[in-house]
Amino acid sequence: MALRVGAAVEARHAGGEMWFPGTLAAANDDGTYDVHYDDGDAERGVDAALIMEVVSFSTGAVVEARHGSGSLYYPGRVVRAHGDNTYDVDYDDGDKEQGVRWTLLKHAPAEPAEPAEPAEPAE
Repeated sequence: MALRVGAAVEARHAGGEMWFPGTLAAANDDGTYDVHYDDGDAERGVDAALIMEVVSFSTGAVVEARHGSGSLYYPGRVVRAHGDNTYDVDYDDGDKEQGVRWTLLKHAPAEPAEPAEPAEPAE
């Protein structure tokens, strides 16, 4: 999937291990991107593998989240969105968690629709 110019992203500045928030400023002909970081820094020619487009969730969104930054996802609902791309989540089992990073959330799969009952034949 191609990244969108103007999108909110997190990128690994200078190929380091840490992710920093920013905006995708340009898509280059060689397949790299230019990133303007939220702290005022900028970087040109960033490989796509070092960039993640931020996924947003609205309050009330049904999600699956990795509770406690663990490896398993649990069903829940976003109850508050923060400006730093973290969210407060109320889990279906009654547990609650605040400040969950967006990278630990995913939209819950849509429930399959119940099959409609066959119509009664007209008499």
